[in-house]
Amino acid sequence: MRIAIKAQVLADFLAEYTYPEPDELPKEEPKPWVLQVDGSTTREASGAEYEALVVGLELAKAIGANHVLAKSDSQLVVGQVLGEYTVKEEVMQKYLDKVKAQVAKLQSFSIVRIPREENIEADYLAKLATAKEDAIPGNTPVRYLELSSIFAPNVQVQAIDYNSSWAGPIVEYITNGTLPDDKDKARQLKIKAAKYLMMGDMLYRRSFSLPYLRCLTTAESIRAMEEVNQGVYGDHQGSRMLAYKLLRLGYYWRSMQKDCNSMVQKCEKCQRFVNIIHGSPTTLTPMKGPWPFAQWGVDLIGPLLKAAGQVQHAIIAVDYFTKWVEAKALATITAEVTIDFLWKIIISRFGYHE
Repeated sequence: MRIAIKAQVLADFLAEYTYPEPDELPKEEPKPWVLQVDGSTTREASGAEYEALVVGLELAKAIGANHVLAKSDSQLVVGQVLGEYTVKEEVMQKYLDKVKAQVAKLQSFSIVRIPREENIEADYLAKLATAKEDAIPGNTPVRYLELSSIFAPNVQVQAIDYNSSWAGPIVEYITNGTLPDDKDKARQLKIKAAKYLMMGDMLYRRSFSLPYLRCLTTAESIRAMEEVNQGVYGDHQGSRMLAYKLLRLGYYWRSMQKDCNSMVQKCEKCQRFVNIIHGSPTTLTPMKGPWPFAQWGVDLIGPLLKAAGQVQHAIIAVDYFTKWVEAKALATITAEVTIDFLWKIIISRFGYHE
């Protein structure tokens, strides 16, 4: 009974074995989430390496990573984060504060500098920032930042007073079920309110192609328009682009397009660099020929730069029906050469029509 003997020996061993307490067991170090960052610096942006680090830390926290190991080939960024380098520029200090705020949310964080040749994948992804859209692989998730993380407009407030704004009746109905006494107005309010929802103390509007849009009060909308149109990233591109950018940033209010038009009309830079319409103030009269080569338009141009044979003028004829062009270079403009051109080039070839 060889198996029975082995089983008895094993039982005796287990009875005499002393199990360690849970606190005495060796603890495994948590495996960090590795974050490799690189920035593609252009003339339109600076601090791209910091921006990539901030976004990467936000992504790590969003997926539930509490232990992060960041790898970067920027000696400046790594040295500033570790406290080895002194931060002198205001912009870099803001980025460093942003990184520290994200790091404070993690259980552990470390950052190391790696050689550039070991950061090839991150460097390749960073270069996609300046690549054309059709050059980006389809399986590569891309996140576009409308504004820098340190200059994003802050219109969020703790206490929001919707009572004196356009959203007051909607908030009252969603929160308390309050409706106007008039049945028609009550029905219209119910239809409007179906497009909105409350999250905490804030009102949001549902959207088909965009995330929930944060509804702004009158004071907040003015501040948001000023920041986007005239702030750090203001480019004075007109009312339609201003309203589009505000929507992309996740903001909404009922008179958005009207207010954007009003602000652009009052903005001195927007009016100075506005596109000038060159269209005629009156309806143009079209000139049409009844059939091919029945009606010609003739004109003389010059003097131009002299060419071989001292020619510096030209006579041009255009058929109104087919837009066929005949031209001849001339040394001088006289009645004789004009008649010769019309007879030999036009009448003799295309005929004469009364």
